[in-house]
Amino acid sequence: MAITENNFFNNKQRILAFLRRNYINSKYIYSQDIQKELGIKKSYASSLISELERENLVKRDKEGKRKKICLTKKGNKFILFYLRKVLSDIEVNLLHKKVKFNY
Repeated sequence: MAITENNFFNNKQRILAFLRRNYINSKYIYSQDIQKELGIKKSYASSLISELERENLVKRDKEGKRKKICLTKKGNKFILFYLRKVLSDIEVNLLHKKVKFNY
């Protein structure tokens, strides 16, 4: 089984990971960036962002007519915890040879 981001993350987690990656690079993210990254429709992206906002994991900051999407402190802590857990699970599986890499 080839390991990809899609094997480990649901779409909300993928959004948080995408925001985290771009936060590190000091790049602002907008809804259309998320749509493009995940390959999803505008309405679905908006729905996911709204759910994350209700969970206080992201916030939308108005910038002119557009709204940039940012991780909250809670969102940042959540995605870092989740990434560490996924990496830990991979390490355990590798030690027990349950994960195969296709090269």
